[in-house]
Amino acid sequence: MPRVIFSTKAYVYVMADGNGRHKIGLSSHPHYRCYQLLKVDGIQVELLHGVQFDRGKSAMIERMAQILLEDKRDRPGRDWFHVSLVEAIKAVDDAIAAYDAGDRPITARQRADAIVAARRNFSGAMEEKAVKSAVHIPESLAKRVDDWRVRQPKIPSRSEALRTLLSLALDFDEALLS
Repeated sequence: MPRVIFSTKAYVYVMADGNGRHKIGLSSHPHYRCYQLLKVDGIQVELLHGVQFDRGKSAMIERMAQILLEDKRDRPGRDWFHVSLVEAIKAVDDAIAAYDAGDRPITARQRADAIVAARRNFSGAMEEKAVKSAVHIPESLAKRVDDWRVRQPKIPSRSEALRTLLSLALDFDEALLS
C-alpha cells in the first residue's frame, strides 16, 4: 500500500483554465492538483502563482482571497472566478497583508450564530410599516438573488427576497460587531 505523507505546509495557488477563469485554491501539491483537474474534471489548467505557508495560515489566506472576489465567483461554492490573473494575484496578496495585520475570516460557528440571531430579529421586523423604495441592482446581483430564491422552501417574490437578504445581512453584521 502506498505511504501517504501529510504535509504541514500548503500552497495558496492561482490557476487558469484558458477560458478567462482563474482558480484560487489550496494544496500541498499544486502541480498534482493540476493533474487531478485534468483527469477527474477534464479541465486543462496552468499553474501560474503559488505561495507557501503552514497549512492553517494557507487555509485562512485562501478563504480571505475568495471572500475578496466573492462577487466574481463562477458559481456559488466553487473556487473559480471571472477575473484577470492580476486581479487573482492581488486578491491573494491582499489576503496575505490582511492576515499579517491580524484579520481572520469568520468561523463557521460565528456565521451560524449570527444567522440565527439575524433570523430571530428579522421575524419581528416585517410587522413594521413598509416604506416604498426603488432599488436598481446589477444583473449579476439579481441572478444571485434569484438563485437564492429558488433554494428556499417557499419561493419568495424578488422584493421579499431582497428585504429578507438585506435584513439578514444587516443583522449578521451587527451580530458580528457585538
